[in-house]
Amino acid sequence: MKTNVPTSVRALITAASVGLLLSSPVQSDDYDFIQVNAVQAEYAAHPMFTFRGVELRASKGWRNFFTELRYRDLTDDSQGLDMEEKRWNASLGYAIPISERTRVDVRANFGDVELTLSKSQRTLQQSSDYSGVSTFIHHAVSARVDLFAGLEYQSWDKDFDQKAYHLGSNYRFDRLTLGAEYTKYSDSDAINLVLRYSF
Repeated sequence: MKTNVPTSVRALITAASVGLLLSSPVQSDDYDFIQVNAVQAEYAAHPMFTFRGVELRASKGWRNFFTELRYRDLTDDSQGLDMEEKRWNASLGYAIPISERTRVDVRANFGDVELTLSKSQRTLQQSSDYSGVSTFIHHAVSARVDLFAGLEYQSWDKDFDQKAYHLGSNYRFDRLTLGAEYTKYSDSDAINLVLRYSF
């Protein structure tokens, strides 16, 4: 695992510290939810596969702090080969209100990615832990519609970095929310269709 802290990470930590001193509480239901995503993902290193599956998310907020857990399981088969991706992620974050309609959050992330390639009785498996940071900006276009964008950095334990951007939107029906999110990583991308229940 790398020990040097990138400049971008230090900047995010500084921003969170300033926000902690200056911000007021956000609405708790923004970070109190359970969510199911239908996911399609592709990897540049495995162009013959188009992974599809489900991602589960759960989040709990307290004042401006929140924690989020994610788990996804994607599979595909091509030319007699089966491939599966399993990924989990845990985040601890802090939300900073900018205005009545806009907020920014910063997150410390920890997770693991596991890829398994199998054919008949043969199996090849690769996995890597990672840690990193991300920041998102959320803007409410109306009482029901919000847009968001984010940047993410991951440091993997195999001396490999990942950078990503996120784009998405949500439409709220009281406690139910429908949405879509696109994520582009250094070597992969994913489309998520979102169903969320806020509590």
